[in-house]
Order: sequence, then structure tokens, then C-alpha cells
Amino acid sequence: MTKHGLNRNTIFFALLAMGLVGTARAQSDDEALAEAGDWVQILLPAGGYVGAWITGDKQGAIQLTKALGAAGVSAHFFKQVAERGRPDATDSRSFPSGHTTAAFAGSEFIRIRYGNAWGIPATVAAAFVGYTRIRANKHFRDDVLAGASNGLMWNWYFTSPYADSMAIRPTAYDDGYGFDIHYEFGGERLPNPDDGRSARFRYTLEWGPVSQDTNLFRSPLNGGFPIDLATAETEFDFTSRVSFDYFADRHEWSGYLAPMELIEFDTASVLTEPAQFAGTVFEPIPDSDFEARYNFIEARAVYRYRLHESDRSTVRIGGGASYQQSLLGITQFFGTPRNKTVIDSATADIKEVKAIASLRMQHRFTRRIEVEFQVDGFPGSDHYLNTALLLNWRAAPGWSMGIGARYIDREVSSDDVYNKLQVGDLVLTVSHDFS
Repeated sequence: MTKHGLNRNTIFFALLAMGLVGTARAQSDDEALAEAGDWVQILLPAGGYVGAWITGDKQGAIQLTKALGAAGVSAHFFKQVAERGRPDATDSRSFPSGHTTAAFAGSEFIRIRYGNAWGIPATVAAAFVGYTRIRANKHFRDDVLAGASNGLMWNWYFTSPYADSMAIRPTAYDDGYGFDIHYEFGGERLPNPDDGRSARFRYTLEWGPVSQDTNLFRSPLNGGFPIDLATAETEFDFTSRVSFDYFADRHEWSGYLAPMELIEFDTASVLTEPAQFAGTVFEPIPDSDFEARYNFIEARAVYRYRLHESDRSTVRIGGGASYQQSLLGITQFFGTPRNKTVIDSATADIKEVKAIASLRMQHRFTRRIEVEFQVDGFPGSDHYLNTALLLNWRAAPGWSMGIGARYIDREVSSDDVYNKLQVGDLVLTVSHDFS
């Protein structure tokens, strides 16, 4: 039987690895990977139904149907709302990833319902689906992160572990492999282990439209052509972030993953003369186009101490480490983004690990409604400030929803690269607490 809660640590770190995976592409390999991902995203939910059929678990089949249906409907809804263009510019249904939603909806059902022996391999397979969507240039990392969280969280709402009377285990024999299925008729659904217990863990998905005030890139620092992606922005983009918190008395540990990606297309007419960027000189060639692809990835680990708590307010302070990468790739090409002939390309990126300070303040108006202020960052000429103001509503035991705004101000430089980023988000959050 699965430990419904503690093993979600493995899920967060699987998502972390998936969020930082590279996106170098080889066309023939990508097509094969994309086809494999197409199959796996179907096979994982199908595997959940097969497990329910083998064991006569009608309740499990119903729970999977609810989780899969809700995840699919919500993914379709946000695709319509976001209208985010895919990185290959084929359509405007990039956010969130439907393939990854289906894959994680199936894998998390298997993990919760039938245990980690099957659930952890299924989670790895679901992460593979997300990887194929990034590698095939069909989705951005934050699309995949949102899709994975969507599939996970609907299972946390609908699915509960099955009784000890059922177990399915892969088994090795002298002459091959098989399955050991143990089932006692009359087994009952176990209660959710989270019911009636104090929360020690919290998983939060945050998503919403992001608008660039400034996104200035120069490479090298002195002499490179200045590129401000904010001036080319024609509409709001979408992004997502996740955080995973652990609480113990007055102590709090937090992990945070935010792979924000932005892409702009423009014609060569934006140049009136040759422009140097990252060691390449781009010419204003007629009938050619430019693709500017920007990545800002942050992964951080933070400790906070509960300095103050009363019936109305809580204050936590602390610090930790933040890994950040800013990358801008410029490609000049003929044709379409999907079928292009590359004329020239250049990439500039800068990575750093910094110590950061962290502050969380909450004020409760009622038992269900509170306002939260967050600030994380470090000062200096090369600075980083990430602030958020949220209004949170405890919708049900173990579940909270929020709405608010986040603003990021970052400036970083080296001899080779300079980037100044100022973006504002309207954010929605969903949090699940569990023990």
C-alpha cells in the first residue's frame, strides 16, 4: 500500500529534473520520441483501467474516470483561455500540455491506488512523456509543468489507496518474468490518510498571464546589439511555477521551480543594419525571419523560521540558495518556424547560484480567508527580487485557492552577457496540504 503523502517528494524531484532538461533537437530522433510519448500518454491511463479490471476494483475505475475527466476538461479550458502559441508556431494550444496531463493523471492514479511498486515506474514514464513534448518542440517547460501538476492534483482530490487485500507485483522466474497478483475478495476502500490530520506538506501550483515590462539582453556586455523582447511583445504569455513545502513545528523548508519561457517571431525588417549578438553578425536579409527564444529558469531551496504567530498573523523569515539561468537564442531563417532553413543562429546564457533572503507574512481575516505577502531575493547591482501578494481562500479541508500578483525584477551581468528582466504576473494558485 502506498504511503499517501511522503512519497510525493519523489514526484517533486522528478518534476525538477524534467523542468531542467535540455532542449537540443535532432529532427529524426524527435519524431520517434514524440510518437513514443503519444503512446505512453494513452497507455498510462489504460494501465490504470486494466489494474482496476484485473482486481474487480470498480470504485478505482470510477475514481480514475473522475480524475482523468476533470484533468482533461480543465486542460482544455485553460488552452482556450491562455491561447498560448506553441514553440513551433503551429497553433495556440500550448498551455498546458494535454499529453502530460493525461500521462500524470494515469500514473498518479496507479501510484495512489495500487502502490509505489507500480506507481514510481509509472511516474517516470509520465515524466518521459513531458520530456518528449519539450524535445519535439511542441511545448515549453512551463506548459509541461502545469500539465503534470494538473494530472497529479485531480488524483489527490478523487483517488484514495486501495485496501491491503490487493497487491500486484512484477516477479522474476528462472525462465522469464511475470506478475504476482494477490487479491482477497471483499476488500474495502481505505480512508484518505490525510483526513483529520495536521498538514506537514504542501504542494502549490501557480499559473497565469505574464507581461514583460523590460527584458533587455546584450551579448557581449560592451558592443553587443541590445535586444529588448518587451518591445516585441504583442500579447500576454502564460507561465507556471510549483513549490513544495515541509513544515515541522516552527520550521519550514521549501523547494521552488519556475521555468519561464518566452518566444517572439519577427521579420528581418526590424534590422536596418548588421547587428552583432553573441559573436554572430546578423544581416537584414529580405524575406527572412527571426526567432528570439528566452528562458529564465529558477530552482531554489529555502529554510524559514516562524518568528511570530498569533490568531491573526504569521511571520516567517529565512534564507537559502537560488540557481538561476537566463538564456536567449536568436535564429534567423527562411520558411516557417516548423519547417525552416536556418541562415544563422547564436545563443547567450548566464548561470549563477546566489544566497537569497526570504520573508513570508500572512494575515487571517477569517478561518478561511487570508492575505499573504512573499518576498525572496538578494540586493546589489546584480540583484534579484521576487515579490507576490496573494488573497487565499481555504476552499475545503486540505485545499486552498488564491489569486494575486507577482513581480520579478532581476539584473545580471558578466563580460559576455547582460540581462535586465522586469515582468509582472496575474497569478492563480491551487495548494494541497497533506500529512
